[in-house]
Amino acid sequence: MKYEGYFTKTFKESIEKYPDKKKRIKALIDKILYNPFYRSHRLKKAKGIDLRGKRSRHLTNNFVIIYTVCDECINSNLQKYNQCINCDGQAKKRVIFIAFGTHKDIYTREWLGEL
Repeated sequence: MKYEGYFTKTFKESIEKYPDKKKRIKALIDKILYNPFYRSHRLKKAKGIDLRGKRSRHLTNNFVIIYTVCDECINSNLQKYNQCINCDGQAKKRVIFIAFGTHKDIYTREWLGEL
């Protein structure tokens, strides 16, 4: 079953910075929506940024998409880390795309308050 995609303002702004990658980003988004767990990594607390409850998937060696899967968040009790504004506590087939960028951008800036 395909998941439904939601995109944060940060994610939308991030992909606008890389117009040459839009086609590849869209293709990767479609793959993630088909199976968000395939070839993705569940993130941890790293470099002072708490990424627990989120997943990453590489577009290239240097570019990464950060997202969260709603049913995983609810079923694994990760709401305290994601704190999504629209969360009603129901496990849904939904993927929230949070950020896109280079490793340096993703793992050094504070974009976590966006959910």
